[in-house]
Amino acid sequence: APRAPAPALRYEPTAAAGGNLEPSTEELTRERAETLEGLLRPWREAHPGVEVIPGVPLGSAGRELIEAAEDAGLVVVGRRRTSGLHIGPRLGSVAHAVLHHVSAPVAVVPHD
Repeated sequence: APRAPAPALRYEPTAAAGGNLEPSTEELTRERAETLEGLLRPWREAHPGVEVIPGVPLGSAGRELIEAAEDAGLVVVGRRRTSGLHIGPRLGSVAHAVLHHVSAPVAVVPHD
């Protein structure tokens, strides 16, 4: 069966520094695209048959992922591993939003 391309979206919170200290939207988009390409490179090499469509939206991560997942067969989101004596999984606001607002199956993958 033909495979659909896999969108890969990267989000980073922006600093609330105010004034001209915030990078321009163009600069921020370019930096995030370069970071995403670096993160995807080993996966593309390991899985050359998977078509990936990279994206670096600047909006709310939860809203953007929910919108991007409209026609998805599976959504994979990351969550940071927690340290300390926490029992059970800890979800951030993005993973929580995706789990509750996407109709496709969702895999939450812990990472460092």
